[in-house]
Amino acid sequence: MNVTKMIKGHDLFRSFDFDDIAKLSDFTRQLTYRAGDFIYRSGQEGNHFYVVLEGKVNLKLTSEDNESTLVVGRMEKGDIFGMSRLLGFDRFTATAACATECQILAVEIDPFKNLLAENQHVHLNVMSIIARAYFSRYIDTLKRSQNTLSGLAAKATA
Repeated sequence: MNVTKMIKGHDLFRSFDFDDIAKLSDFTRQLTYRAGDFIYRSGQEGNHFYVVLEGKVNLKLTSEDNESTLVVGRMEKGDIFGMSRLLGFDRFTATAACATECQILAVEIDPFKNLLAENQHVHLNVMSIIARAYFSRYIDTLKRSQNTLSGLAAKATA
């Protein structure tokens, strides 16, 4: 599939004009991963962000002793992830592991930031979409945590 079509078909890139889409295509590539592959690990420097084209990616937190992990998010078709560097953090805060075979769009951060700097309107739209995605994940995490606590409380009173 054509990278330009993939870019233009995603909400994150809809406010970009044709010339900007052409520029984006220069530093965006499609990657294929197998189930169990890592896209990145927590603490790794983030040079790209990602869009799921096909498949499922688990975002995981690992305990300090590496004995246990907690899935904090499941990314599916259309989801964006790995935005740490775009949001001012040099390193990833979670590990991204493919739960299934995946087709992933990888966008290089530095040229993307330069492109955003050229157009404040586009920059505002992109950051708004990113904020909504992260807030939605936050709400989902709160709901899962609340359900877990409710289950623990029910067991304690039983």
